[in-house]
Amino acid sequence: MKLLSSVSVKGNYRKKGNIYQFKDPLILCKRTGSVVEIEKDRVIIDADITGIDKIYFNTNSGNLIISTNLRDFISGPVDQELSEVQEKIGYVPYPFTILSNVRKAPPGLRTIITSDNKEEGFKYRFEPGDQLKIYNKKTGFDKLKFKEDLIKLLKENSPEESLISSFSGGFDSLFLLNTYREKCNQIVHFLEDDKINISSYRKQFRDIDWHIIKNSEPFDDKDRKRFFSAIDEPNCDPAGFAEYLIARRVRENKKTRTGAIMNGQASDGIFCNSTVYFKEFISGFMPEFIRKSRFLDLFSKHEKGFFGKVYDLTVDTKRRFFRAYLHDVNLGKDYVEEIGRIFDIFAENIENDNTHLLAASLISLRYSLYGIEKVRSAAHALGVKYYLPAMSVNVISYVFSIPSRFKVGYPLGKRIFIKSYPEISRMKFTSRAFMPQVLKKRFFQDQSVEESDVESRYRKYFLDNWLETHKGVARLRVILSRNFVSGKKKNTYVYRDRHIVSKRTGTVVEIMDDSVNITTDVMGIDKVYYRIKGTTVEISDKFTDFTDEGINKEFVKFQQEMGYVPYPFTILKNVKKSPPGLSTEISLKNHSVICSYHPSDQLKIYDKSRFSLKTFKSGLTKMFLENYPKPLIPSFSGGFDSMLVTETYKDQCAHIVHFREDNKLDINYYKEVLPKAEWTIVENNIPFIQKDIKGYFNSVDEPCCDPAGFAEYMMIKSLMRNRHIRELPVMNGQGADGMFCNDPSYIKNYVAEKIGFPFRFKIDGLLRKKTISAKIYAMGIDTKTRFFETHIPNINISSESMQEIELIHDIFTGNIDNESTKTFAAVKLSLIYSLDSMEKVRNASRAFNVKYYLPYMSSNIIHEAFSIPARFLIGYPKGKRLIIKLYPEIKKKKFISRNFMPDHIKERFIGEELNETNYQKYFFREWMSANGVSL
Repeated sequence: MKLLSSVSVKGNYRKKGNIYQFKDPLILCKRTGSVVEIEKDRVIIDADITGIDKIYFNTNSGNLIISTNLRDFISGPVDQELSEVQEKIGYVPYPFTILSNVRKAPPGLRTIITSDNKEEGFKYRFEPGDQLKIYNKKTGFDKLKFKEDLIKLLKENSPEESLISSFSGGFDSLFLLNTYREKCNQIVHFLEDDKINISSYRKQFRDIDWHIIKNSEPFDDKDRKRFFSAIDEPNCDPAGFAEYLIARRVRENKKTRTGAIMNGQASDGIFCNSTVYFKEFISGFMPEFIRKSRFLDLFSKHEKGFFGKVYDLTVDTKRRFFRAYLHDVNLGKDYVEEIGRIFDIFAENIENDNTHLLAASLISLRYSLYGIEKVRSAAHALGVKYYLPAMSVNVISYVFSIPSRFKVGYPLGKRIFIKSYPEISRMKFTSRAFMPQVLKKRFFQDQSVEESDVESRYRKYFLDNWLETHKGVARLRVILSRNFVSGKKKNTYVYRDRHIVSKRTGTVVEIMDDSVNITTDVMGIDKVYYRIKGTTVEISDKFTDFTDEGINKEFVKFQQEMGYVPYPFTILKNVKKSPPGLSTEISLKNHSVICSYHPSDQLKIYDKSRFSLKTFKSGLTKMFLENYPKPLIPSFSGGFDSMLVTETYKDQCAHIVHFREDNKLDINYYKEVLPKAEWTIVENNIPFIQKDIKGYFNSVDEPCCDPAGFAEYMMIKSLMRNRHIRELPVMNGQGADGMFCNDPSYIKNYVAEKIGFPFRFKIDGLLRKKTISAKIYAMGIDTKTRFFETHIPNINISSESMQEIELIHDIFTGNIDNESTKTFAAVKLSLIYSLDSMEKVRNASRAFNVKYYLPYMSSNIIHEAFSIPARFLIGYPKGKRLIIKLYPEIKKKKFISRNFMPDHIKERFIGEELNETNYQKYFFREWMSANGVSL
């Protein structure tokens, strides 16, 4: 790619050969201006030191576009992380913008852009620009001649037009009005709520016409639209509203419309230092001294004392700047490093006088965003000329020659000027915040908002309206990876897992222009993870695609104590998983990516159908047989689940695999019951070597530590040694406990407590009407409370996370038949079930590339199971008795209901004695190690 042919320059430039020089007809101020120079193999941008000229460029398109208008790039995506910064602190620091991949050249620096030898992008870097020379400290500063020199410099930059002073009553406006008194024939003042005494100023400037704009002056929708249309970047200095009203009044008046408004904007940043510096840092070093001293005394009596001490302290400027201007903002490491590099260029190329450096950095990294944008927006909105004397290059160069001892602090820094202007010092000038909260409220039309919320609400309103006004618009970009294939409908992708064999609807992803909809399989077998970066959504079925995100520390304790993380969260930051059975909608609204959850068609499986004990057995057997592959290998545990599926599929069983547990199950008995099948017995003490540990953890996609996964892994490993059967699918009865009965903790912890006695009666009593099940049902024990107390116990989760978990819970409970035990089982399925029971099967299948068949997890069987009335479902293992009664041939056999994995297997796997918490921590650590994730 030839760089020269790929560059286009847009906006307010005049061209001279291959050089483009910035020209702004509205902002009148003699300055060097920004220059863009296009060479054969690079582009050089020398940015104006004042920050008035803004130069934007993209970084990843085939053609390099350079423009003075951010609006030329508005069709690109919004950077979500930086939009949060914008809402919080009101601006985006150089070199970034609100748009992804669009940068702005820092003031006073040289930006060099080169091709990266790829079709899709460019590289850029920053160097010191010639304009940084204005910061070189002049020798021979004479404070006695300061007034004369400054006035001379200001008058040299005076425009030809007559001036209209924008008067606030503060020192800046008084100082400039006195300086330009001969040229000012009009004064315009925005009357604020503090009601400064205008009459006293009118007496002092009685030869000048005054225009008073009241605080209550109407600001209608037309003004609002025009105002936002003129703003090139959403830097929400609220004084911009007042500046617009001032410019509107000037424009409407025949006497004033040909003049230029003179604004003292930028004086605070040029003539003195920042408020934050004085308040937060100097006062921290010498609070007692400051409290006892008068302001004027600081300049007269303690010139070499107080300021000398401050100067000698040489407080770290970089740290001070970042604390002051990027406080409480979570910026990614790459952003902070780039901002830091720009700061360092300034620090290395100007005289290292602490206060000079801070003020210079203020201009370079954010000043123009605050001080100039409100003037620019008012000027561009109404075509009014503005004059900013404090922002001319020679004035900035001069004031930075003032030694720091004369300019530390705010409002102390202004005293050097006040002492030089005795005629002003006698006046009543006011230093205060320009814009009262009430005007912000009126502007965004919400008087009811609390004072403490005004700033955040206002900034969000400002950002939303700016984006809405300039919509071109950001489009949602979706990256879909891994195990998805094109569906029957256009833009639809269906999840396909070649390992887990079960007839089910599966997960569907539908991609539209401004939204993506993930309808997730209700069984929880198909897991869909997603990450939102700006307006890019990355979707994958493989969790380890996102391990570069780092750990979500909020859920570390949860993972280590409970062994899982509830939907929709994961153990990784900024990565979520779509809840089973729901529709997860990720949409672009108002240029922000919003995620929401809705009921999907898959929730219809919970609709209660007519249930009959007579037809249940035949219907269940028929559905089982409709969903089987043949031949297959049952994974046999000796419990009722494996007995039922093995009995159902005994004609298709080519082999049976069994993990021998400590309870010494009588395999010979089962070999007689199933005489045609061959058996593979995996002994409890089979070696689990380091290679197995590594292979196992490499197959675990998410650290959901069901210990039975070790046994599943060892069984599949044993099968792999037999080449005649290793291609066959393994059938597992996993899922029955969650489908056909309720959770053990419900009976153990809650019902027994409510009823007042433990369950010591015949199991068959559960099937009688008006017995224990009816009492439980009549009590209507709160399902939500039960779920959260059981599955999210005593773990601190942020209120935002808990609200999202509760929202998913409520969607389920609001859209399925509200019968207490059914609801509880359904919610467990939706929020944690697949993590508890499915992961071990998935891990084993991935480790050895073996197909698994899960009959209980087919959609139609789940539908049938949830049509069973609650009175037949309550309790574990009692809930299975319904099915047992219907299968007398199985009832006669010796099946065992018990926990699958003894603790000593975990201990042998880890190599030490342990409790459950230690085991889960070990599992978590090993998973992180295997997947390259650091805590």
